[in-house]
Formats: sequence, C-alpha cells, structure tokens
Amino acid sequence: MLIVIVVFVVFWVFPITTVTVAAVFRAVVIGAAAVVMMFVFLFLTSSEGEQHGQADEISKEFHTDSPRESVARR
Repeated sequence: MLIVIVVFVVFWVFPITTVTVAAVFRAVVIGAAAVVMMFVFLFLTSSEGEQHGQADEISKEFHTDSPRESVARR
C-alpha cells in the first residue's frame, strides 16, 4: 500500500516520462532485491544458530563427568 502511495505521489509531482518510469522501476527492483537479500541473510543466520544449538545439546549428552571428577582431573 505504501508503494502505491509513493508511486502516485511521484507521478503526480513529476510529469510521467520514460525516465521517471525507469527510475521508479529501478528503485522498486533494488528495493525488492534488498528485501530478498535480508530474508536470505536472516534465514541463513537462524539456521546456523539452530545447528549450534543442536551441537550444544549433543555435547551435553556425551559429557558424563561429575563436577568432582572434573575438579580432580585439574
């Protein structure tokens, strides 16, 4: 909805020319690419965090020393 308002204001303030249409189209494409890249970045970082979480759980499962044993080894 915001994009529609912005496009309407741009076309109302500036005369509709091929240069204006090309500039608005370019801005929309760049904006869409930025949004897609942001979602991809968020997806990659969230999946990486889940993998680290699983690794922590696995390491806790195999860590069987009691606190006394770990202190005695030091």
